[in-house]
Amino acid sequence: MENGPNVKVLDAVEQVLGEAGEPLHIFEIHRRVVAAKLWDSPGKTPDQTLHARIAVDIKKNPQTSRFQRTGRGIFALRKWGLPEYSHESARTETAQTVAPVLYLADVAKTPQKRRSTRRKPIVEDSIFGDEDLDETSAAPPSPFLAFTDAAERVLEQSPGKTAMHYQTITAEARRLGLINTQDQTPEATMYAQILTEIDRQHLQGEPPRFSKHGRGMVGLSSWEGAGLQSQITEHNFLVSQQLQTRLDEMPRPDFENLIAALLVEMGFENVALDKRLSEEHLDLRGTLVIAGSVRIGMLVRVVRDKVDLSAAIVQSLRGSLGTHEQGLVITTGGFSAAATQEAQRPNAVPVGLLEGERLVSLLMQYEVGVRQIPCTLYELKA
Repeated sequence: MENGPNVKVLDAVEQVLGEAGEPLHIFEIHRRVVAAKLWDSPGKTPDQTLHARIAVDIKKNPQTSRFQRTGRGIFALRKWGLPEYSHESARTETAQTVAPVLYLADVAKTPQKRRSTRRKPIVEDSIFGDEDLDETSAAPPSPFLAFTDAAERVLEQSPGKTAMHYQTITAEARRLGLINTQDQTPEATMYAQILTEIDRQHLQGEPPRFSKHGRGMVGLSSWEGAGLQSQITEHNFLVSQQLQTRLDEMPRPDFENLIAALLVEMGFENVALDKRLSEEHLDLRGTLVIAGSVRIGMLVRVVRDKVDLSAAIVQSLRGSLGTHEQGLVITTGGFSAAATQEAQRPNAVPVGLLEGERLVSLLMQYEVGVRQIPCTLYELKA
């Protein structure tokens, strides 16, 4: 039973999108629906419930649904006539609004060196061990850019540092030979990837490269100077860095409780610590509940380590899985290419991998270990 005013959930979504005037990520749709008191789900993962209802409506009514998917987790109103999102676009995406102010209690306010917002490429482990790879055998670098990098290049050349429509950005990127794609809807791919990057960087507390100006218009955040929004982003980035440090240094019992609390917030039930203790990792078992009906038994192995984990951690987890269980490895560090390949090995139980930066993002998203201070910012219309 849905609470709040007598507004159907899809009507609430339509109202929120109509007021925004542009596509929104499901997390932002949910935030605005709840803020306007249009809908409130009693479930533990209301954003997933909302996502499922929109997706089902689109699937049942592909031509007549009020909604349209324009990116991974991003929806628009069909009457706007935006390009359709294709599955080919999804394969090329990297994989969540005004950012709230986040605080980490009792943390020293010592500035830390900023991480690059672009992750270092992963070099695959040599099949013969840890020997250096032969540089002469490496493939030549591609002359083309990723969609978001191409968008940045186009915007940097924009006269007067003015925002551009994503369709214009895409056309200019193709004219300059910055991107090479066989996608039937490159404009939709471009806009989806820009929006996805903005949302991801907000959640990670990192300053976004791009800024949204409504109606498909996009600019560079660097043009905006050190305004209040920029200060909030910088503050949240510092909190994310402090949270990462706290994860590395907190006592093990506190770390266990923090991870267990995160799993519960993510939709796990019956979360319990495995009694077989290990100095190298901790194991938690629970049931992941999706959309209130799908239940998946999970073994979650958590490692506190700053180095990239090898394929051995994935193989070890598989050996510990019970009947019908699936596995997830969480680390405060990262994963080697060999570990990633092993997790996705054909004819083996797939294992999910969650690295340190994503772990911090989820803790901030679900307000575990941090608290969120809502912030409303008003500006005069142009």
